[in-house]
Parts: sequence; C-alpha cells; structure tokens
Amino acid sequence: MSSEVFEIIKRINLKRIETQLILQCTPVITNLKTSNLLIIEKELAPTVRLVLDKTSISYVMLAELNDRVTFLLYDCEALEAYTEEEKCYEYLKNLGYVSNDLEEKIREFQVRYQNYLVQKEVFPHELGIFLGYPIEDVVGFIENKGERPLITGYWKVYSNPKAKAMLFRKIDIAQEELLRKVADGCDVVEIINGYHKKEEGLVAV
Repeated sequence: MSSEVFEIIKRINLKRIETQLILQCTPVITNLKTSNLLIIEKELAPTVRLVLDKTSISYVMLAELNDRVTFLLYDCEALEAYTEEEKCYEYLKNLGYVSNDLEEKIREFQVRYQNYLVQKEVFPHELGIFLGYPIEDVVGFIENKGERPLITGYWKVYSNPKAKAMLFRKIDIAQEELLRKVADGCDVVEIINGYHKKEEGLVAV
C-alpha cells in the first residue's frame, strides 16, 4: 500500500460498503481482472446487494461464517470466457466440473467452498480459476505448495513475472484513483457503471 493510499484511507470510513468495495474489488471494478472476493460483516450484506443490483457486476454469496459473509463478484462474460479457455476448462473438468454453464460451475464451487470452511474438507484450489488468476499460477501454486513464487502481489506468481508486476502496478494506481473519488464523495454505483454498463439479467443471486 502506497503512502498516498494510506493517507486517503485515514480520511474515510473503512466500514462503509463503498470503501470496502474499492479496497477489495478494484480489479474487477476497473476490468483489470474478471473477479474478486468481497468479505464483509454479515449485517452489511443487504447493502452490498442493493449497491451491486444497480450495476452489471454479477455476484453470489459463497459462504457465511462467524458473522462474516464472503461474496464472489465477477464480470459474467469475462469469467465465462476464461473458464472456457482450453487449459482452464480441462483443469475444472478434471476436478469434476462437468457443466458448461458458468452459474452451475459457481454453484458447485460454492458447495465445495462451504464444505471447506464448515467441514474442514480439502481446500478447493480451483478458487484461483474463479478469481481469474492465470492458470499457470494456479497450477504453480499447487505444485509448489504455495512456496517459491517469482513475485507476490495480488496473487503468487509462477510465470511471466514482469507482465504481472505491471498489472499489479496498474491495480494499485486504479485503487488509489477510486479511493480518491470515494473520499471526494463520488457515488460508488456511478464509479462502477463508468466501467460497466448496466444490463438486465446478469446478476447471480
């Protein structure tokens, strides 16, 4: 986190949904990544839905545990295209994801993720795919057991570090810009819709 971002954060309410959306989900908001997790207090979940329903960012509540709620926010078209790429498709197929429908895949992952959280089953590493991480980094993470990454940023990188370092920098710059807008009183829905046109029928509940 840069000193500029730190100074901005000191001026805003960290518990506001608008702030948490920017802090946790800048990449998907600004089209730099297909998806992000949003983890918030349970009492704030209805507000998240009210905000996101005014945008074309799709979402699903993955889990609720210890008064915390985890949402997956995603660009439906972009994530669908990514999961249909040959390497991702085969990776998910080998894990038992047989449907070609994105929402069905997400529902299957939702079950696996909840089983991991509640029943302590094996961690579903395909989370990386649903978060839009490059397949080579997902596989590299598994093969190396999370160790010896080439660089670490918004995820652990095992291939093409220069390009991904540039992407991480773009995300940092975008986050600072969005935080400044929120701090100046801009509406987060208007911010999101500046990157995503609102269309009907894209929200997964």
